[in-house]
Amino acid sequence: MIQSHISSLNHVPLKVVVIGGGTGNATVLSGLKPWVGDGLTAIVNTFDDGGGTGKLRDEYKDLLAVGDLNQCLKALSNSPEEELTLLSHRFHEGAKSGEVGLHGQTLGNLILLAVSQQKGGNFAEVLSLVGRMFNITGRVLPASHDNRRLKITLADGHIIEGEHEAEITEIPSFKGATVGFDKEPTDISDEAKAAIEQADLVVLAPGDLYTSLAPNLVVRGMKEALQKATAVVLVSNLMNRSRHTAGFSALDYALEYERLIGARVIDRVLYNTKVPDSSSLKIQAKMGSHPVIADEKALRKAGFIPIGKDLLSREQVVPNPNDALADMRSTIRHDPESIALALMAIYFGNGFAIKGEG
Repeated sequence: MIQSHISSLNHVPLKVVVIGGGTGNATVLSGLKPWVGDGLTAIVNTFDDGGGTGKLRDEYKDLLAVGDLNQCLKALSNSPEEELTLLSHRFHEGAKSGEVGLHGQTLGNLILLAVSQQKGGNFAEVLSLVGRMFNITGRVLPASHDNRRLKITLADGHIIEGEHEAEITEIPSFKGATVGFDKEPTDISDEAKAAIEQADLVVLAPGDLYTSLAPNLVVRGMKEALQKATAVVLVSNLMNRSRHTAGFSALDYALEYERLIGARVIDRVLYNTKVPDSSSLKIQAKMGSHPVIADEKALRKAGFIPIGKDLLSREQVVPNPNDALADMRSTIRHDPESIALALMAIYFGNGFAIKGEG
């Protein structure tokens, strides 16, 4: 059924927006690129202050977070693999790396910094130019042009300032937290707002709920844009970590997303049905990471429509030795092609295509 719609996409381009952070967003984008082409738009978290991105923002105060933007540009690029590896190349420690400050930085981040300085910090122009440099399909847009840092107020009143500080805070659950920024208001970018409102399908990509996804969802104007979207699908995480979302189910994620957004907007919850191999699970368990459980009955009772598919990647993840955050990243990942097939099946098989045409 899905294959029968491929030819129609050549005549009436499908518009799909993927909202998220780094790895999860890039995974969904790379899977959807062959299906959606130039109708694909990534809306990306620009509030990160950890890792190499954080070091750059400390040095260049007017710079938006570029790390997640870099990952999404790479996912949408059509450049040869040899060139693409340059975008994610992390500089290793050198004799004077402490003085130069390059250790752990990616070349892609530095390119974005250089273009930002040339363009006076206008990130719409920055991303357009870098997108042309790396011959990307579709667009990469910042969630906001406002230069902000994350501020999370937990249910007990404890305040955490900065994405990096949140990442290293060993609190099992952030459920009920208020997510905002160090300065308000923080507005959705005009181009992101227009892309969501005009989209045939909006995808909330998997990722860290409170530090990666939530910052996109709480910018002023995001709720109203999502309420105008034809269809919104949440791709549930595969694994929980020992902090922030320990023990969360797919339902917990869906409820928290909509609480943060401030409206009922999610049309479908897509979750994985394949159990990872035991050796991978043991490795993750040592890190306090366990699979996200999807209770179909509970999701339906709460008003969500669940759809389960085998979304698990069989490729082995090799951590980058120069990545300071490597030990925080799960080695159990989604398969890009499987996610894309599932999303297209949801769109064409659940009446959204007709809804969008109306």
